[in-house]
Amino acid sequence: IQNDTPVDFVLVLDCSGSLSASDEQRLSVSAAKMFVDMLPAENARLAVVALGNDYGANAYVLDANSGENYQVEQAFELQNIAGQEQKQQAKNVIDDVTSQVNRNAYTQIGYALQAACKILEDGGTVSDSASIILLSDGNTDLPNGPRTVEESNAELTGTLSEAASLGVPIYSIGLNYDGKLDVDYMQNIANQTGGAFYNITTATDFNKYMTDIFGNVA
Repeated sequence: IQNDTPVDFVLVLDCSGSLSASDEQRLSVSAAKMFVDMLPAENARLAVVALGNDYGANAYVLDANSGENYQVEQAFELQNIAGQEQKQQAKNVIDDVTSQVNRNAYTQIGYALQAACKILEDGGTVSDSASIILLSDGNTDLPNGPRTVEESNAELTGTLSEAASLGVPIYSIGLNYDGKLDVDYMQNIANQTGGAFYNITTATDFNKYMTDIFGNVA
């Protein structure tokens, strides 16, 4: 990445209870922090979105009048990663949100990706090198409504179109330790936005693929 090229990233982290099985070794946490360490201090901006947790008043709401809360939090606001202190703050946030697993929370991946797009748009002109990194088992869970899983998945189509129109690829990293990853769901997210899909089962996979993602952006 050239020093004068702004580069924005939003890490979208699945923190739902199912991750205790699909990412038993918490490899996604190590990978996310490794990715933060790789970011160039002189020109990178980073935000972190967490989904599937019970954030209450801290939830990220796209429409304040809707009354809907799907447990999505902008845990780390989009900001310059200007040095080791800022990178450590981001890594501390990643540790915090991924340690607060709530087995009963909603998991709406489409809503989290919609929030990530809005964060990039609100942060200014979306640069050619803006990207979203999604780490999840690909399973949407809305046990108590008001939307059904089918409605949520249909809404995802619009979100992916928005990301594609903004020129923002989504790199979907499937956490598949228990073999229950929704491969088609995660593959579609990458395909529709010009990103890439990775099926992760080991730490070796993570190290390789996170490096690949960074290389693609560069």
